Amino acid sequence: MAYAFLSFQGKGGDDALLRSIIDRSVTEIDIPDGVTKVGSTAFANCTKLVRISIPDSVTSIGSSVFQNVPITELIVPLGCKAVNGFSFANMPKLESIKLGDVNRVQTQAFAHDTLCLSYDFTRCTAVPQLDNVDAFMKINAEARILVPAHLYDEWVAATNWATYADHIVAVGKEYKPSEGLEYDYNEYTKSYGVVGLGDCT
Repeated sequence: MAYAFLSFQGKGGDDALLRSIIDRSVTEIDIPDGVTKVGSTAFANCTKLVRISIPDSVTSIGSSVFQNVPITELIVPLGCKAVNGFSFANMPKLESIKLGDVNRVQTQAFAHDTLCLSYDFTRCTAVPQLDNVDAFMKINAEARILVPAHLYDEWVAATNWATYADHIVAVGKEYKPSEGLEYDYNEYTKSYGVVGLGDCT
């Protein structure tokens, strides 16, 4: 695999920026640990790239990074707080993406990902700001936006997210300290059942 990593000195003196790659015919890439930023269009038009590993050190992914890249599954590091404009847009074969603890989703971040069926936001600790409803432009009718069960009500009511309420699905367990019980959320009935006790009404 032939690709180049270009470094620069940030304010802290230790930021590493991946600007681009040399050979855009590569099929697999492992970004080295220590890279903190992936520059805009870094992998754009790598039309044979089917696998990429992004280390936990990465906290920022620029715009149009994966345009025309045929990756089917993508896992973004937990520390990537913002989904920049067009970051994951125009990915022709993307089927699922797992995001980090996102706090903001910018314009057309996932636009034209027409095959994607799963946008996993379950690692979020709060509902991210959604700048514009065009973030999911051309979303697949069957796509699911997976969110933490305990944030479901806030998510579907939040500005711009409400547009995608039919796609938003609660995932996981919710603990209610006042009752001392743990509940498993049923995404179809939109109700909770006490863990270990079966369905409850």
